Amino acid sequence: MNLIGSVETALLPHPNEMAYYWPLHVRQKRMGANYLEAMHEVADIEYVPRQRFYPTAEERAWARTQRQKLFPGPLVVVAPAGSGAPKTWPHVQRFMDLMAARGVHTVVLGEIRQELVPDEKWSCVLGKDLPIRLAMTLALEADVVVGTESAIVNAVAMEPMLKVVLLSHSSAANLTRDWVNTMSVEPQGLACFPCHRLHRGFEFCAQDERTGFSRCQSMATAESIADAIAPWLRSVTAREAA
Repeated sequence: MNLIGSVETALLPHPNEMAYYWPLHVRQKRMGANYLEAMHEVADIEYVPRQRFYPTAEERAWARTQRQKLFPGPLVVVAPAGSGAPKTWPHVQRFMDLMAARGVHTVVLGEIRQELVPDEKWSCVLGKDLPIRLAMTLALEADVVVGTESAIVNAVAMEPMLKVVLLSHSSAANLTRDWVNTMSVEPQGLACFPCHRLHRGFEFCAQDERTGFSRCQSMATAESIADAIAPWLRSVTAREAA
């Protein structure tokens, strides 16, 4: 089933498409549908929330071995960037430092658009060193996944670990409405959110002067995300101790 255009173009236009330049209120009115439900509609099948990534047995065994060998205790996977520069969380370094101070391992996966200095004991920056399938498989072993709208967070949408999704051009209704155990972080009070645009640069994106990245991503501070996941991490530690 060819699903090209069912989400991108129809609900997230590119700059080469006229809908990209529609007034914001028109885009928000016409592009508020849930992405997964829209794909089911185009495929002409009943909508059941069930998206999932299926690693091979070898990939899963590799990820479990890495987790046991390198990351004892709670593990947070961070996927700090999606397609296009505006979809970048600028607070990864501060977040890694906070996790290290709390005795939590952090692994950063996927595209990286900022300089990061990992703690030798508590954090690891793999970026794109891993093929995308192995990156998604390793994310399946995490206790928490924090990320922008990206392939890695989509891969774990229906998994039991806690997900924290830093929304940018999509609303929670668009992307995470039916996901399992998910915190959807929407920028409060930002007039352009959700913009329903696939940005190539910052010409039509509200750029944060301090971080250099988009305002919607900059508003999600490292402290707020660290505090939000703290109860779940405590429960993970308690379960492991028991």
